[in-house]
Amino acid sequence: MENCSKCGSQKIIPNVKIIDRANAGAETNLTVVVYENPGGLPLLKGQHRGHLKAMICGDCGYTELLTTQADELWEAYQKAQQA
Repeated sequence: MENCSKCGSQKIIPNVKIIDRANAGAETNLTVVVYENPGGLPLLKGQHRGHLKAMICGDCGYTELLTTQADELWEAYQKAQQA
């Protein structure tokens, strides 16, 4: 079990879904995108996506964001830096 990095509490709510309702009220996961080739044509940019999730402290309310697919996003970032 993880502790809150702000207050040390063990009252952690893990894997909280973060949603966007901008699309006519439909719930969609918030995502991050890293491109392998940011300057390329749209179909050739090499998009890599991760979903945002949160961990919320039940005592102080401190919230940390976590991203899925972190290893894939890192590799895409590294490729973009080499280009």
